[in-house]
Amino acid sequence: MLRAGIASVTRRGSSWPGSDLRKKEPTSAPGRAGSRAGTINHRKDGRWEARVTIGTQGQRKSVFAKTRTEAVRKLGEVIRADGQGMAVSGRQLTVSQFLNRWLAEVSDKSVRPTSARRYRDVVNLYITPALRSIALDRLGVQQIQRMLNEQAAAGLATEKIRAVLRNGLNVAIKWRLLTWNPAELVDLPRRVARKPRFLAVDEAERLLETVRGYRLEALYILALSLALREGELLGLRWSDIDLAAGELRITNQLQNGQLVDVKRAASHRWLPLPEFARTALISHRERERLTSLDRLVFTSTIGTPIGARNLLRGFKALLRLAGLPDKEIRFHDLRHSAATFLIARGSDPKTVQAILGHTTVRLTMDTYVHAMPQSLRGAAKSMDLMLRSS
Repeated sequence: MLRAGIASVTRRGSSWPGSDLRKKEPTSAPGRAGSRAGTINHRKDGRWEARVTIGTQGQRKSVFAKTRTEAVRKLGEVIRADGQGMAVSGRQLTVSQFLNRWLAEVSDKSVRPTSARRYRDVVNLYITPALRSIALDRLGVQQIQRMLNEQAAAGLATEKIRAVLRNGLNVAIKWRLLTWNPAELVDLPRRVARKPRFLAVDEAERLLETVRGYRLEALYILALSLALREGELLGLRWSDIDLAAGELRITNQLQNGQLVDVKRAASHRWLPLPEFARTALISHRERERLTSLDRLVFTSTIGTPIGARNLLRGFKALLRLAGLPDKEIRFHDLRHSAATFLIARGSDPKTVQAILGHTTVRLTMDTYVHAMPQSLRGAAKSMDLMLRSS
């Protein structure tokens, strides 16, 4: 371990009143007293060099800086890192290096596997690409604010991104790598709301025509007829479906390859199957030769759970085949479209709320119900007939 005694300081080219320039002064660099001393020297090239003995093997470590204050600070970082038992290299610890260490040594071992995977995805997809090369001790509020502003402009939910980074940097403080958390002082930007994109009836028909005979045809039929969420579809088991009665039950969802309970009580629901959806499920079961009730209804070609990315990749390919704008339409828009179709066909909001598994009717109306062009034209025609005849 580190052994540090009193550091000596020599300075050239300056005059301190009442001091001997050749005299060594103690430095404030932290460390435990020992027989090996850390020193800070002003080099001929103008830089300051701090040297200290670290590790059980008595390795000599040098760091360089433009000023004495910065040299003392760097020396303190070396001492803290060595005190934590971490390997100290000649490079500064970057944000990316620290976050990878945090994920492996803390996050993966202290939270649920699904949460750990979510943290890792946030770090790898959103934080590391933006802050990769920044030294951890140089990370400030401005860099984080700029990152979140750009992500909000792209329509991303920045609350989770900041929360993950804040959790990681709190560990950096515990490890004495930082003295404060810059993520705490960042203002969350207002996210640019994404305009919902729902399919018109003819677009939904083109998509269903495209998936006819496709091995996951039943999945798309359920998405458009029952407005199921992606995780609910991928988490369906045959034990959740009663083909004879024409019903299915939603109790689970697939998240990061694992089956978990749906979050809210309202999401636990029984739903009647439209006849064409029931027929599609029967055909799917016969085609896949599935007999076990514990098996997932929709799986990969080798029987494993379908990953969200693989589902999205296949969905975008189907949109292109159907001649639909794959850049505009998300998989979740199928649920949005189904809710809109239900309202357009005269289903009352309370019924649509139950089908969607929402907690309130207001959430249903605010989130999923949008006037369709056909409805607007129909309303105008009705008003014209009523007022003209009066």
